Amino acid sequence: LFRLKYKVMSNVRALVKPPITRLDGIESIENMLGVLQKPYATANTELDAVVRDYVKGDSMKQISWKLSAKANTLKVRKETGEEKQGVVLVGDTKRYSKQDKEFLPKENKLLELMSSIGIYLAEKSVTYTAYYNQNGMVSKRVEGISLYQEYYNALCKVRFQDTNNFNKTMSQLMKQGILIDAKIVFVICQELDVEILSSAKKLSDAGTKVVIYV
Repeated sequence: LFRLKYKVMSNVRALVKPPITRLDGIESIENMLGVLQKPYATANTELDAVVRDYVKGDSMKQISWKLSAKANTLKVRKETGEEKQGVVLVGDTKRYSKQDKEFLPKENKLLELMSSIGIYLAEKSVTYTAYYNQNGMVSKRVEGISLYQEYYNALCKVRFQDTNNFNKTMSQLMKQGILIDAKIVFVICQELDVEILSSAKKLSDAGTKVVIYV
C-alpha cells in the first residue's frame, strides 16, 4: 500500500548460498559408481572373505562372526572398493583476481559444482570426502544424504583467498596418500595448469579415476 526508502548507513553482511543443481547423471563415471555401490558378494564363503579389524562406527551387519571368533578379535568384511577408499572431491578456493566481475562467476560456479556433485553422490548412497583450503586443510566426510546438509552449510561459509594455493593443496593430499587411495577423485578448479595435469596422470597410473572440472 505504501513504500518507504532509507539510506543504509553502513555495510550489510550477506551470506550468498551456492545453488544446488540436481544432476540426472555424471556420464564419465556412471560405470565406476556401479562398482562403488555394489554390495559385498554373498557368494563368498566366510573363509574366502576379505576382512579387516573392526573400527568404531562400522556397521554390525558387516562383522564376520566366524572369522572374528577364529581371530579372537572383531573382524569386518571389506566392502567393494574399500581397498581404494571411495570418492574424494578437491575444491580450489584460491582468489585469482581482485575484480568482482572476474572472480565472482568462477567462485560461484565452483561452489555450485561442489554442492551439486555432493548431493548427486549422497543421493546415490556413495560416501565421499571433500577437501579444500581455508588457511589450512578442511575435510568434510559425507555418508549418505542425512549428512549432506552439514557439508552444504560448510560450503556456504567458504572464503576464497589468494593465499589458498591450489597446487599446494593437491601436493599435500598427494603426499598424504589421500588421493592415491581414492577410487575416484573429482578435481574442481578455476584454472588448469601443468601441475594439476601431472598429478592427474600419477593418479591415473595408480588406478585412480580422475575427473577434472574447470
